[in-house]
Amino acid sequence: MVKIHIIGPVGSGKSTLAKTLTKEFFIPYFEIDNIVWERNPTGDIRRTDETITNIIATILEEDAWIIEGVHTHSWVEPLLAEAHKIIYYEPSKYVRLYRINKRFAKQYLRIEKSNYKPTINMLKSMHKWNNQHEEKYQDEIAEILMPFHQKLIHLQTKKDFRKLHKTFQETFDKSI
Repeated sequence: MVKIHIIGPVGSGKSTLAKTLTKEFFIPYFEIDNIVWERNPTGDIRRTDETITNIIATILEEDAWIIEGVHTHSWVEPLLAEAHKIIYYEPSKYVRLYRINKRFAKQYLRIEKSNYKPTINMLKSMHKWNNQHEEKYQDEIAEILMPFHQKLIHLQTKKDFRKLHKTFQETFDKSI
């Protein structure tokens, strides 16, 4: 089976890509945010690094998985090492901004499920993270991905997304 790690900035489309592949190919899907944060009605609680590492170890035992998130902590490295493909999804800053605002509106209006409470402060944080991607986070992501360049796929546009999706469909059709 296949193991896919999707990484990219906030609003890039990581979750959308992961959900699309999961639904179509029946591969279990995990969000790193839900590994890091214990979801609680009174507020999310960050898990310890030890707990995060243990959860990741359990996922690594699976035959197939798709995992997505932007985290670059050392506990992500085993996932990157074990992944057959790493997809770095990095659309333009303005595409991400549009997606962040669209997602926030849907979550705020309860049209779309949210793992966190969609507040104005959260929206401001997402805007800040989006703006900082090219200045700060892009280099961190490039550094953590460097040892895995041979299995890296870099997506930037919807056309790239569709081309990858078609490639996956052809690959899975051949393996059936």
